[in-house]
Amino acid sequence: ADVSFAILGVEEKCTGDFARRVGNEMLYQMTAQENIETLNNYNVKKIITACPHCLNTLKHEYPQMGGNYDVIHHSEFIDQLVKAGKIKLKQMSDGALTYHDPCYLGRYNTVYDQPRSILRSVSKGGLRELTRHGQESFCCGAGGGRMWMEETIGKRIYLERAEEIFGSEFERGGRLPFLDEPVVEAREVVRDEPLQKAFGLAAGDVQNTPCHARSLAREPVNRAWAGTQKGAGMRAGISVIIPT
Repeated sequence: ADVSFAILGVEEKCTGDFARRVGNEMLYQMTAQENIETLNNYNVKKIITACPHCLNTLKHEYPQMGGNYDVIHHSEFIDQLVKAGKIKLKQMSDGALTYHDPCYLGRYNTVYDQPRSILRSVSKGGLRELTRHGQESFCCGAGGGRMWMEETIGKRIYLERAEEIFGSEFERGGRLPFLDEPVVEAREVVRDEPLQKAFGLAAGDVQNTPCHARSLAREPVNRAWAGTQKGAGMRAGISVIIPT
């Protein structure tokens, strides 16, 4: 696509988003100031990020401390390249895809169309919307620092969202061929009914699965799901794409 870019490598740090969300303002400001000094030292003008939380923090909160950059989500950038004819996406999925709107990408930054445009380009089965989507989407339960917190009242947010995504498809007998980004972490969710039945997993299948966070972890679910296939024919179902 003839795009000139650079990365910070070992100098790249967390934006500090979660520190601010959980109330550690001092840590956030220290982190943000260090990042701004590094970015300004390299005369950075434009930042592309795959994380909706980083997008929101860099775009709307760093300017408060002198960090002024043109910040866009990678789905916006890819969509721009496709429409400009600089890249062409291959259809990678035979089944339909569905999409979870991250709060900080959708409601906070009104990025709705670009991810969907990309998914329609790579799926032969098209895009199927969830019941709650777009401006009326439902939280994944991990933002605002809740990735490291436990639910103490009512139903776990991430579990309700996962049930909404997976439940109806599995009731019709289709298994879920994951692509790159599953919606929730396996060790916690797959133990819960009815998702355990939906995945077709016994508790032992994920007992030794490594996990570092309760939701939005990728590798644990990929490993757990791969362990259920074992030569069995997998029906066309819906894959879940979540830009985390």
